[in-house]
Amino acid sequence: MIRRPAVLIVENDRAIREGVALTLHQFGCDAILVESGSGEEALVLMTELDQLDGLYTDIELNDGVSGWKIGARFHVVWPDKRVVYASGGHTHPARLLDNEVFLRKPFEGQALWEALQLT
Repeated sequence: MIRRPAVLIVENDRAIREGVALTLHQFGCDAILVESGSGEEALVLMTELDQLDGLYTDIELNDGVSGWKIGARFHVVWPDKRVVYASGGHTHPARLLDNEVFLRKPFEGQALWEALQLT
């Protein structure tokens, strides 16, 4: 059996979170949602999962844990996997790692898929 790529989604806006999950499903991926959009919950969840192929995270989360922190922790466990940071308020950051992408909200599903580079 071939395993579908799995992407962790950390987004505090429910409509965006569900839209991102739907987009990933349409492209043949499993979406693992942090239902509350909690950064703390995402950090715990990452320690419990065996394999992730990518991360989508909002930069500004409600519980004071930034998407930047989540991305940094994700890279400790899966250093070669893609991280997509998204924000409607921030501008493009000056520095990103080679396997990091910033998307300004709103964005198209195709842009997310291309940013994750899962194929």
